[in-house]
Amino acid sequence: MTRGLMRMFRLLSSVATVGLILTNSGCTTLNNPFNPSAEVNILDVKTSEEGRFAGIRQTLSQENGQAFILYTFVDPVLTIQNRPGFPAVKFTRFTSSIRLADGTALPQKEYSLSKFLPALPPSTGGAATATVLTGVDIQMPILSSDSDIRNVVYPGNNAPRTESGSADVVLFGQDLNGHEIEVPFTTNLRFETLVFNNSGDIPITAPTPSPSPSSSPGGQ
Repeated sequence: MTRGLMRMFRLLSSVATVGLILTNSGCTTLNNPFNPSAEVNILDVKTSEEGRFAGIRQTLSQENGQAFILYTFVDPVLTIQNRPGFPAVKFTRFTSSIRLADGTALPQKEYSLSKFLPALPPSTGGAATATVLTGVDIQMPILSSDSDIRNVVYPGNNAPRTESGSADVVLFGQDLNGHEIEVPFTTNLRFETLVFNNSGDIPITAPTPSPSPSSSPGGQ
């Protein structure tokens, strides 16, 4: 073999080696087929009541002639699915970071959770595919379990300081192969009042203190 051919052969060998290294490096981002990690997809983020909002609603109620303010908390519901043929997942906790539209940021909160996302057989159409499309619902009590959010949004039981906000939520779990699983999502929030009008005034009867007790006839 001539010196020129030898030099060309070495050059081609170097190019092939570099190409192999780049290809193997790219494969590290793929799921390991011998020890796969669960692949969770978000299908929907909805409210716990159809046609309602995710957030808080302030209303006025009366009982025995006394008026008082009530709050209704509507938490978002996350619908997720497991990719067919991948391991089941046990979710154990989630975090929530709420930010109001006026720029107020509440401290991140962490909540415990116990929810199982089952493994599904490889999709072959029919019943298995239908199961995948329905997914699993997980209610996220980011509002009803937060002891601070109501006082921040409705200071002193007054009108809401803002009408909207958002929550960054991360769901944490582990699949049956031991891989840590994180599912992040963001949901919009609304804060409503049926007590105060746009100017902050109360358009209907406001809560009043209990009347002073009256003495019985002939009492001292």
